[in-house]
Amino acid sequence: MPLFLENPPGGSGGSSQDRFAPKYVVGCTLAPYNDTAVAYNTGGFRYFPDTGNGAGIVAALLAADASSGGLAGDVWIRPGLYTVSQTLVVPTGVVVRGSGAPTQIASVNATIAGPLFSLKNKSALYSMSLAHNEPLVSATQYGVVDLRVDAATALCEDVDVATLWGTPSNTTLYGGFASYNVGGVSGGTMLRCVRCSVSYGRNNASISFDYTTNLVGYRGRDASIELTDCSSQYLDFARGYGVILVNSNTGLGSLVVRGGTFNGYSGGIYADSNANAVTTMLVDGAKVSCADPNNSSTCVGNIGAVRITLSNCTLSGGGAGQAIYLDPGGSPITDNKGSIVGNTINVANPTLAWNSLGGALSGYHVIIGNTYTGTTPVVTGANDEVAHNINI
Repeated sequence: MPLFLENPPGGSGGSSQDRFAPKYVVGCTLAPYNDTAVAYNTGGFRYFPDTGNGAGIVAALLAADASSGGLAGDVWIRPGLYTVSQTLVVPTGVVVRGSGAPTQIASVNATIAGPLFSLKNKSALYSMSLAHNEPLVSATQYGVVDLRVDAATALCEDVDVATLWGTPSNTTLYGGFASYNVGGVSGGTMLRCVRCSVSYGRNNASISFDYTTNLVGYRGRDASIELTDCSSQYLDFARGYGVILVNSNTGLGSLVVRGGTFNGYSGGIYADSNANAVTTMLVDGAKVSCADPNNSSTCVGNIGAVRITLSNCTLSGGGAGQAIYLDPGGSPITDNKGSIVGNTINVANPTLAWNSLGGALSGYHVIIGNTYTGTTPVVTGANDEVAHNINI
């Protein structure tokens, strides 16, 4: 007996029921894409025409939302420029797929005071390009792609984000991809990004060299971020906190970076935690640079109770900062441990090639086999073990 029937019961030939439905397809009727403007619903497939304002995308996401009476299924967005004026909510368990770079989704300038995409548990975004301009009045903290559900996971793969900010403020922390554990005690929240990219800068010509922009490429707050072969690129003096920031007051935050290229201005990859909540940080095989020639520029660093593993990375930058800065907090015996192994550090005229002292308390770090340029020696704490580092 064959495993698959060519003409299953209830159908014949080409009219047989499709076992992979439902699928929701969005097409852009805007020139030059000119997808058909005729909506249809047949055989478990639904087509939503979109005139370029995102209405078809919103309708498809609603149709796929089982929690609101819809029928869960994949959403496919065909090539086109979709300019939207509201946050697009991806329902629980729904996968949204674009057509690569030709699928372009952008926010109407100064209209969305929050994310462009809001992800629910076990949702995913694939293969699209996003553009988002921060409005004059915005939410306090958010990401262009935002996961804000306790104990939830979501995935982004081959998603490119281009973002500009309008009026920087100390109250707005504005990121490309962001993961938040809102309740703080109900469980870890994890956003995974694979081959994603963020480019960011300012669109207000009167703003220059402003440290209060609080702009970051990837962000975790009491939650976790995992990046594989991702990238981040600053544009036009975007300073803020850095290209990656994870901080935690609950001990639920963690950061994993595998490969990738991250170019910041005043900051690179950073994690911080309070004295009662240990944050874990693993960075392996990444290239990190900071371009600010005049001020403190840290490629990789932490504040507080952070357990760090930094290996096989290439770090470069300049100014008065450190390539690596480990600032212990909490208990130096239980909280501040780590390995700094096999990195190449190229810093022009640094104050410190790296620094694990960080104040009165020092942690337990193993610093072995690193190669660096510059004349300043390694500054370590009393409990650190340092061996076979080469200053060239």
